[in-house]
Amino acid sequence: MRHIVAFMLVVLATSQALALTELAPVDSLYRRAMTQVGRVPPKVSINAFEQVLKLYWEFAPAHYQIAKQHMEMNTPVARQSARNALNEAIRIDPANNEYQMTMGELLSRQGFTYNAERRFQDVAEVYTGNAESAYWAGFFAVQEYLALIDKKEFATFDKYGHVHVFYWKAFATKALERARKFLKQSIEADPEFRGAYNMLGLLHVETEKPEALILLFKRFLRHSPDDKDAFMFCGLGYQLLGEMDAGHNYYRRAIEQMTVEERSLMESVDIIASKEETRRIAQTATSGHNGGEVWTNDSVEDFWRKRDPLFLTEFNERKMEHYGRVAYANLRYSRPFKGIRGWQTDRGKAFIKFGRYLGRDVFINRMVWNFGKFRIWYENGDGLDAWRFARGSNTGKSARESTKDYWVCVGKSAVKITRMRDDLGDFYSGKSRRERLRGTRPHARQVFQVTPQRYLDPYRELKYHMPRQVAAFQEDDSIRVEFAYAIPKARVRVSEPDGFLDLEDGVFVFDEHWDEVYRKTLDVSMNWPAFKEGAETKSDSLRRSHMVSFRTLRVAPRRHRLVVEVRDRGTGSVGTFRELRAFGTVDSLLAMSDLLLASRIEPKSPFPEGREDLHVTPNPLHTYGRSEPVYIYLEIYNLRKDRFGRTKYRISYRLTQPEPDDIMPDRFAAQDAPGAGATMEIHTIVGENIDSGQYAKPSVSYRVKYILPERNKISEEIKAVSRLRRGAETTVTARYQGYKYDDFTYLQINASRAPVGFHKLVVNVKDLYTGLIAERHVIFRVVE
Repeated sequence: MRHIVAFMLVVLATSQALALTELAPVDSLYRRAMTQVGRVPPKVSINAFEQVLKLYWEFAPAHYQIAKQHMEMNTPVARQSARNALNEAIRIDPANNEYQMTMGELLSRQGFTYNAERRFQDVAEVYTGNAESAYWAGFFAVQEYLALIDKKEFATFDKYGHVHVFYWKAFATKALERARKFLKQSIEADPEFRGAYNMLGLLHVETEKPEALILLFKRFLRHSPDDKDAFMFCGLGYQLLGEMDAGHNYYRRAIEQMTVEERSLMESVDIIASKEETRRIAQTATSGHNGGEVWTNDSVEDFWRKRDPLFLTEFNERKMEHYGRVAYANLRYSRPFKGIRGWQTDRGKAFIKFGRYLGRDVFINRMVWNFGKFRIWYENGDGLDAWRFARGSNTGKSARESTKDYWVCVGKSAVKITRMRDDLGDFYSGKSRRERLRGTRPHARQVFQVTPQRYLDPYRELKYHMPRQVAAFQEDDSIRVEFAYAIPKARVRVSEPDGFLDLEDGVFVFDEHWDEVYRKTLDVSMNWPAFKEGAETKSDSLRRSHMVSFRTLRVAPRRHRLVVEVRDRGTGSVGTFRELRAFGTVDSLLAMSDLLLASRIEPKSPFPEGREDLHVTPNPLHTYGRSEPVYIYLEIYNLRKDRFGRTKYRISYRLTQPEPDDIMPDRFAAQDAPGAGATMEIHTIVGENIDSGQYAKPSVSYRVKYILPERNKISEEIKAVSRLRRGAETTVTARYQGYKYDDFTYLQINASRAPVGFHKLVVNVKDLYTGLIAERHVIFRVVE
């Protein structure tokens, strides 16, 4: 017996030696073929591996390499040849994970996503430690879930009239559970497997679990503490939670980890900017890197600054929204098989520019995003994730033109289902649907390019316009800007019983290109100003319900953007106004300042010599009661002197009726409104022209009293000028004499007998030595 065993061992050893001897040239030829992979065309490599198989057909690695080369060619015929080669490799070595994984990838490329998913699932269930197979099994489950969540319940009717309802959400739930299972398995197998984190994070976003998204990527940061994408996704999670400060902090940390090129791509506005803006930014591009110092295109920063909805915060909400959209696009629309980032895809670009759709319709190989006023259609090129622009529509009609909703009885209840329309008529125009589709409908790419970017101000429900007044005065080589704004009591929280309020007050000045010139923020913690009880007029009531803030700035003589924001920490309400003004210096000719409306002007000394000698209480409400005086302050520049150094000029004040277009509603506080900032109806003084049957301005006698300052006054004259169909205008003219090139004056008007409504005060200054004239006007309102 021992002799027989010994003989068998000798035979076996001999056969193995002969096999190794025969495989030696096969292995040598295979290694030679591998050295030229990637350096020669795929067909040449295929021929080289076929020479290996001629020597030994059962050599599985050669079959596998032939399959990979055919996949590189990526044509329908090549993909089928790759599948044949892979089948041979798997037949010879069925336990090889790499072969099984490649077969799954090939099946997905051929459009057999179900078979591909099953292949990856089988590998993941057998080899639980294989992170990649579990990832791909989870990936396909995620794609199935995303394809099903927006589908409506669909139904078919058989020939007997029975209805068969397909509950897509039930299938979506199963796909979601399967996706979570395999993605968690992948992460457990490899805690640093990036793709599994991305897919699981996407599910957290789609299922509205931002806290889970944050915890997931904080876990990933423990393994990769410098990963910029992980910081981005944490920022997205906090942004979805509404914790903007934390979100901004993570976005900032993500940007710090990026290279100059990556940051340039991240902050690029090419997708969302108009053609004009893109052209201007390209002309001023200065981005680069020099010795560790990074500089950026100022025009890009101006682009974002212009769209910042709230300057009081330390971050730009519009820019953060852009970061969040890019982060979500990279989670949702990336194509892992192709190595394409989400922001590079058609769907990703549309999401970055327009944000989340208002409605979405998903069909087999077609998808429609409805944004209300326009729609974008996509077509699928591979049955998986190759969605590309198809056609578009610049109308706001429903995206479900080809479907119709029905109520059907299922058991004892009724179910609303969706099915394709039986007729081919266009629901809107009555045209044949086939004819309509053949018609000229814009391509989705065209709709994408011409439609402006879409962004909703997150504070839109909290914002209101504050009544304000902005007046500019010449001061040496600069401009003194005096501005006042009124904060309504109805918009802030005033604690009882002490009447305490807590505000953030910010003033921001930019040039016309949005480069920052001035920034000042204050914490205002104070008691609500005390007013006398028992208001006698509507104006008193308005003033009692507002707190007036007054500021003075000096700016360079050019165009500036003035932005004021007041946020109440109790209610979160934001009072604001933004105004673009051209502040220019006066030349050597006669000029005058803006007219500053005031509630009161009191001299600080018996003989005031300048603005600093007056105590002016501005009136940003532009509203007066009949019992209240109307005050106006103004300055005059470049008066001519005679040989004795004296100036002589005449000032005329005329009160008349404004045109409706002269009145700016946001400058006035709303009356009889539960909250300030409400929409205000503008009513000028109107009457009926009996002769023409049309409405016209009535003949109103402006019987008002002008109280002129005695300073420098020589004489005064009051006259009433009658104008056809415009009523009567009361004018007062006063002559002054002084010794300054630049002078000032103020006026008090008793409007107790003026009609209720809006009035236009026109001030005319004439230099009596040169004959030059300067004129300004201001609108105010008189109430009972």
